[in-house]
Formats: sequence, structure tokens, C-alpha cells
Amino acid sequence: MQTVRTSLISVFFLVNALNIHAQQDYRVASEIILRSDGPAGIDTYTLIQSKFGSGCIEAPDLYSVNHPGEKHIVESSDDEVGNYFLFKIHKKEDRDRDTDKTDRQRNEIKTFDNSPNEGKGFKGQSMRFHWYFKLKEGYAISKNFSHFFQLKAKGGDDSQPIVTISGSINNNQPEFEIIYNSGNSTPDQQIASAPWSEANSGKWMEMEVLATFADEGYLKITVRDLYGKLIMETEKEAIDLWRNGSSFVRPKWGIYRSLSSASYLRDEEETAGFAHFTLQKIEWKQTGSAEKAMQNESFSLSPVPSESKLFIHMATPQSGLLEIINARGQSCYRKTVDHRETETAVFLELSPGCYLVKFNQEVKKMHWK
Repeated sequence: MQTVRTSLISVFFLVNALNIHAQQDYRVASEIILRSDGPAGIDTYTLIQSKFGSGCIEAPDLYSVNHPGEKHIVESSDDEVGNYFLFKIHKKEDRDRDTDKTDRQRNEIKTFDNSPNEGKGFKGQSMRFHWYFKLKEGYAISKNFSHFFQLKAKGGDDSQPIVTISGSINNNQPEFEIIYNSGNSTPDQQIASAPWSEANSGKWMEMEVLATFADEGYLKITVRDLYGKLIMETEKEAIDLWRNGSSFVRPKWGIYRSLSSASYLRDEEETAGFAHFTLQKIEWKQTGSAEKAMQNESFSLSPVPSESKLFIHMATPQSGLLEIINARGQSCYRKTVDHRETETAVFLELSPGCYLVKFNQEVKKMHWK
């Protein structure tokens, strides 16, 4: 039997390519995909701007009064995710664009006015943002802010980011956190957190944000490691994700950090890896976020996560090829399912990790303990 060897991330791209989400609760109407083509590919800034529009990069080297001469977003590659973008920040040299602010520094990319509409969240629309993220091992944060992702309104009555994924020190405890701000000069609210050691271990994480931009919107953010372990998650219904008077909501990725407590930061260069940006306009299959249920599925799995035994439940009696694929893209189980079956049990000895279960044209993720 021929096997296909590929990276863990490449296997997961099979799910995205088929526009199939594990919960089957939305369909993809449009998308923008930004992928690195490696150190030997086309110019990094040209590649990013080809997807997000001219002027979407706010890197220190783009400003003569900041830190010219050293490119702050480059491309690299590893065995886990393949090609990726590497964002760099320097404690003593970098600042915030060409402003006179010296208490912070920024190296970010974003969608904005010049970006395609597929990358902007207009009122009433829902979007999915998905990427992979890795900080340099031991990455240090200050007592103030160290932001890596934001959802921010363009225009409107409040300039505070609506949602932020960040690192900060709270009650002397460094934390990886999700912050929400409802606007009107209200203070930030931490809505999820994890120990900072989960973020600066030097390992890749899978990041997913689902958002409906409305006065009573919907937000779900999930952060996992590459083997399915949950690091941080939040889900909010009837949450205000719209700023009065704004024209759209835009995503931002990169490093934006305070220097107000610079003694907490390391003098060495810090880096953050970002891989495989996916921005999608989505349409829920059912109205009402509370009712987003699994429906129209050809099969489901139990228990989740699994160990030693896995049950595959068919919605209707049907025939097809059932296949389980490991993180290297290798088929480790194949079975032809008879059309009379509505449930089949699989007994396996698998290494702990993340797998794909494929039945005909539907694919689901499975975590094995």
C-alpha cells in the first residue's frame, strides 16, 4: 500500500481544502490564504502585500527613523509546519512605526482600507481566522502588554482593540491570555488564560478565531498544540463585537509590546513564528449561535478523545472506505464499510496524538490518548 509522507500541518490542510470543519456548522463563502513560500521564494513583503494589500506591513525597517537596514519579517522552514513567517523584535533598536512614542514597539501585518473585502469583517458578517503560532523558547513579557493578535475596528467611537491574544503579568503571574474590550473607555476584561509557560515553550500552536461582528455577536477562540491538547479556549454569545460608527473590523498579527517595564524583557532578539494564515467569510448553517449544532454529517465519532477503541456512527446506512491517517500522512487503518452498517467499532493500538478519520469525502480530526 502506497503511503504519502507530509507534515502534520499539511495533513490538516486537507480539511481546509475540502472546506470541512470538525463541527460542520458553517460553510465558507470566500477566503484569503497567505502562505510562506520559504526563504528562497519571492520577496517576503511583496508576498504579504499581494494578499493583504499595499501598506499592510508595519515593520520597523520600513521607517527611516526606526530600525532600517535589518528586515524584521523573514521566512524560514521546519519539519513541523514547513515554510513560515518569522517576526523579529529588538529591545533597544525598535520603536512604534515612525511615531514619537518610545514606550512601545511594533512589528505587525494587518488588513485595512487597501485590503480585499474578503479580509475585512463588515457588520453582520461572520469570519474565521486560522493560523499556526510559535514563540521563541523563553520569550519574555513585561508587566504591561505583549500582543500577538488583535481584532480592531476601523474608525468608530473607540480605538481600543475588541479582542486581543496577548501575554501579560497579572498578580505577579505571567499569563497567556485572551482579552475583550466592549468599548466606551471600559477596562479590558480577561476572558481566558493559561500559564505563560504554555506559550513560550518554543512549540507550535494551532489558533482559531470564529467571530460574528454585531452588537450581539458571537466569539469562539481555541488554542491547541499540534496534537490536540487544549491550551486556551473561550466561547461567548450575544457579545458586542461592533464599534458604533466603524466601517469594518480588521485582524492584526505580529508583535506589539510595551517598553514601560523594559527590565522584564530580554536584551536578545525575540521572535514569533506565524504559519498558514487563513481568513474566511463564513455563513452559519443555522441561525442563532446557540443552535449551531452538528447536522448534515455523514458520520460522527465517539468517544472523544479516544483510546484503544473508536466507534464510528453513520447517519444512514451507507457504503464507503473508512481510513485513519496519522500525523505524517500515512494510512494506519483502512476498512470498506458495508451499506447495511450504521455503526462500526475499530480497535487500534495508536501512539498518542492527532489523526484524521476519513469516510468517503468527509474528514474529521481525532485525538488519541
